[in-house]
Amino acid sequence: MGNLNFKYILISFASVTLAIFAGYITGNYFLSSGKPLAKQLAVQIDANTTLKKDPLFSSQNATFEGVITKLNNTTSIEVTNSNNQQGKLMLGKNVVIYKAAEGTNKAIASPDLKFISYNRQATIFLELRDGQYQVLSITYLPAGRQGLPTGNPNQSKP
Repeated sequence: MGNLNFKYILISFASVTLAIFAGYITGNYFLSSGKPLAKQLAVQIDANTTLKKDPLFSSQNATFEGVITKLNNTTSIEVTNSNNQQGKLMLGKNVVIYKAAEGTNKAIASPDLKFISYNRQATIFLELRDGQYQVLSITYLPAGRQGLPTGNPNQSKP
């Protein structure tokens, strides 16, 4: 009787191990085609991509951090991020460009596209309008500052 229980335990263990192995092989090779699942789910968005707005949300926004490399007329900008990914972003009708005023902590705002600085670190805010992400604002940080501020600015630093 004890020998029969051992066979059932051994068969159960072998079945579970085989099922786990088969799931691993299926998941890694057949479903993902040899690529990590995260790369398969990534969506390439550029100036030619049209997206459907989700009716659940009143607005959908995106943030880009990188440099502007080119202005195409008054319709789009070409950009490159810190990972050397390049793309084209459509400009909204009322783009505002913010730059730090020399020697102060204040920003100057301008709707004039001549205010765009090329190959300088910028934070670009976009909103989904008419199926495309369009640039709402471009912010240039003062020299020496990188990226968006994080954490509590009033917190003392060690």
